[in-house]
Amino acid sequence: MSEMQIRYLNATLLYGESGTGKTTFGRYLAYRFGLPFIYINLSATVDSLLGGTSKNISKIFSDLQGIPCVFMMDEVDAIGMMRGSGTKCDDEMARVVISIMQMIDRMSSDMILIAATNRLDVLDEALIRRFSVRHEVKRFSPKENQEMLNRFVDDVPVDFAPDEINDIVERYDGRAQSYLINVLVERIADKVVGGVTEEGQDDIG
Repeated sequence: MSEMQIRYLNATLLYGESGTGKTTFGRYLAYRFGLPFIYINLSATVDSLLGGTSKNISKIFSDLQGIPCVFMMDEVDAIGMMRGSGTKCDDEMARVVISIMQMIDRMSSDMILIAATNRLDVLDEALIRRFSVRHEVKRFSPKENQEMLNRFVDDVPVDFAPDEINDIVERYDGRAQSYLINVLVERIADKVVGGVTEEGQDDIG
């Protein structure tokens, strides 16, 4: 697109419930493209002082200008809520929303922007339109969870029987992907610690 002198904002909005892998997707994208992954939780940029939030966000974009990277803004709903209530707080947030939209419009084409939210319903519509791609990240089906866990253990030097993966998928059916990954990591840790303990006992004997 840039070679054809066509400006294209590489901005994606991911929405869906917590734990479905939005942040993981951002990290994976950075890994695939060999780019630095810059992550910020926007709820941490909110300042109690009027104008402070806009300055915080403006500085972030300014510091990253011209740097090829995957820049992920998590909890974008913390600053991108709908305008219109007329309160002082709302007026400040309205200025923040306008400011961030302007910064997205001026964003370098070298940057891949990903915003994530659990609350698409409260986001300002004008802000939503700034994202060229909008994608809902859903919970996996049992089959997809099984494939995910199998791929995870393929890269881990620990023996895992298929029944162990099936047990996690069936026992925690309905849970978000991140929960299943955490359960799997705990079981891997138990196996690693158990193996170290057994080796230590053999050495003593």
